[in-house]
Amino acid sequence: MLHGRWVARIVLTCRVNLWDGSINALDDFDTYRTLDFSYPQQVERFIHKWFAAIPETGKQLCTALKESGEKSSAVDAAVLKLAIRRW
Repeated sequence: MLHGRWVARIVLTCRVNLWDGSINALDDFDTYRTLDFSYPQQVERFIHKWFAAIPETGKQLCTALKESGEKSSAVDAAVLKLAIRRW
């Protein structure tokens, strides 16, 4: 807010299913989507940059994703995509 008024109107969500079908209360908003991350290259690169100040945490997250036996679940991808929009 600036001087008691909103400067920009932004809705940030990782729940794209809410926008599919154009049945929402925010019809006058433009919708943007990020592209999917490739795994493991882009996912790990993003994690390492996000946790640059605490690299051990980034390494632990990458290890946990690898140990899960899955590339990257829809939830993991949504969380990373939401984080990059906030960044």
